[in-house]
Amino acid sequence: QYTDIWASMSVLSKANESGAEVRAYYLSDMIESMKGGQRRDFHRQPPRSDKEAETWAKEDLPQLEKFRIGSPQITLVLPFAPTASSGQNNPNVTYYWQTLFQAMGVTSLEEW
Repeated sequence: QYTDIWASMSVLSKANESGAEVRAYYLSDMIESMKGGQRRDFHRQPPRSDKEAETWAKEDLPQLEKFRIGSPQITLVLPFAPTASSGQNNPNVTYYWQTLFQAMGVTSLEEW
């Protein structure tokens, strides 16, 4: 019922502490879906524009900055074609993650 992608930040942080080169692959639609006043539920309310996605990412950043993820290489492996309808592939959700990851220090972010 829930997808907690934010939880992966602690895993990236632990990997960064080891000093190893970190590569993360997200095999997901990237629909964060958690209840709570400080959380996002993109099933209930997805970002409607790039501007809103960027604003939300910047608002959420302070909650996630405690995780020192370094500069991992991140690949988003989405379960649909990039040309899929926005009902399946909401590009604003992807933009949210791009903005958030870049703000956290990710320098390599690919989408498959």
